Amino acid sequence: MSLVSLDRSKPQSAPRRAQGEKSATWFGGPALENAENLRQRAAIIAFLSIFTNLLALVQPLFMLHVYDYVLPSQSLSTLFYLSLIAVFLIGVTGVLDYLRARLFADLAWELDEKLRPVCFDASYELGKKAGRVGRSVFSNDLESVKQFLSSPTPAAFLDLPWTIVFIVALFALSPWLGFLSLGFAVLVLIAAILNEISLRAYIREGSKHGRSAQKLAEDVFQSIDAIEGMKFAPTAVRRWSAEATMQAAYVRAASARSGVWTSVVRTLRLALQVLTLALAAWLVLRGELSPGVMIAASIIGARALAPIDQAVAGWRATATAQDSWKRLGDLTAMRSVSDGEPTQPPKLEGRIDLAGVGVAAASGQAIIGNINLTIPAGSFVGLVGASGSGKSTLGRVIVGAVGADAGIVRYDGLDIRNWPAARLAAGIGYLPQSVQLLSGSVGENIRRLGARGDEAVIAAAVLAGAHAMITTLPQGYETQIGEGGISLSGGQRALIGLARALYGGPDIIVLDEPTAHLDGEGRKALGEALGQIRRAKKTLIMVSHDMTALRAFDLLVAMRGGRIEAAGPPDKLLVKADALAAGNKNTGAS
Repeated sequence: MSLVSLDRSKPQSAPRRAQGEKSATWFGGPALENAENLRQRAAIIAFLSIFTNLLALVQPLFMLHVYDYVLPSQSLSTLFYLSLIAVFLIGVTGVLDYLRARLFADLAWELDEKLRPVCFDASYELGKKAGRVGRSVFSNDLESVKQFLSSPTPAAFLDLPWTIVFIVALFALSPWLGFLSLGFAVLVLIAAILNEISLRAYIREGSKHGRSAQKLAEDVFQSIDAIEGMKFAPTAVRRWSAEATMQAAYVRAASARSGVWTSVVRTLRLALQVLTLALAAWLVLRGELSPGVMIAASIIGARALAPIDQAVAGWRATATAQDSWKRLGDLTAMRSVSDGEPTQPPKLEGRIDLAGVGVAAASGQAIIGNINLTIPAGSFVGLVGASGSGKSTLGRVIVGAVGADAGIVRYDGLDIRNWPAARLAAGIGYLPQSVQLLSGSVGENIRRLGARGDEAVIAAAVLAGAHAMITTLPQGYETQIGEGGISLSGGQRALIGLARALYGGPDIIVLDEPTAHLDGEGRKALGEALGQIRRAKKTLIMVSHDMTALRAFDLLVAMRGGRIEAAGPPDKLLVKADALAAGNKNTGAS
């Protein structure tokens, strides 16, 4: 069987991408699965809002009866019973307000609980895209939405329609009072619209600079060695400071403008209360209203514009949460979904087929293209070529770390995208060119954060030649890595990463420059590990500039400019591969 396949047939289409359950998508945000509890909670909040606003009429009705009935009749019993009923209903109002606020807070936490794993998955999938980096910025957006829902502002928006009810009530008391309140309501509405228009651009630009500052800070902390080694930390700090300063400037400007319109709306509301009282008093003097109606009208007038006042005061937080909600929707819009439980394939054997595989950078420029290659199970394949030739990208495509933008990758004849993740997790080992370990113990990193299995962990470490090094660490396999833990050298990280790749005896192993950080002992251990892998008849793909390590391989694949230039046995292609690895080095990543 030829190791190089010339099959150029069209690949099957990629799995469908999630567009979300449209019925569960709220206000342009992410699709919410199993959102029945959220809908029920929202319905209860809306139901409570009806009674909360109806009970807001208790105080003006109480004042009306006291002035118009109790005082003229001088009936103490009527005053007692009216006071008792009013106090009871005001207590009920307080309970309903508390329940509504508690339900909003519960809604915020439940929404966060449902969206956080979805957004993490979407951000992770974004990180798998060639040339793009997945980040945890979605946490800020989720927190913004959660804080908004936990604030009094959403309740104010629910109360806004009741402004019309209170204005109608004023019309019922007197058309003069109704027209006065309606005129002020129009003025307040105009102020609210102008507030939204004036704030939108500032909030959007402030959020953009804030995200840029956070991304730059993450990049700086991840590249601290290079920055400190080349002493350009002050430049990096100035760059970050410029973005943070721009964010602060836009936030400050938005706060100033929001403060102006908030003051305008509050002034109008207080003016309406005073003028309503004055107009009602004039109507009392003319004999058209009673004193009780005068007091009641003043209270209702103030209550009518209160929701608008609160909504305008919280508009900056509202606009920020709205932008965050939209970004969460955009983030999750392309999240892949499963069409149900996939058919369970048999155990992974290790045959790999690549047909017309291509990967493009975010700019659209091809990194690799038209890769056609067949690797029989149990074969040892070396990927060689100059820096920037696409070797590492091809290795990442083979293990599925990067999705192919064109073509198809098959394991044992089945599209890699149709293999269950759990099956691939046990069947693939991968050592990237730059080894990144996770926070946790050495043992947890080797076993890929899985359940404890000390024998398999030690076996993988011994096979990788890392066991002796690990036993010299302060707590051995329980030594913590990351914040508050130990700092490892590049060689130590490489050995632990190699042990992680070999953990569990995977059937397909891809090693990207495994000798780059290894000393003589490490290289010797790697050679012994390759021998054991060979005897176990596992499939191995190794990216390397070290030609001596590839002489015993079954196949060398020489790459140039993102394409396979030549492929064949090492004894025929070694000379050409040496020339490719030594010449024509460009600035791109391999």
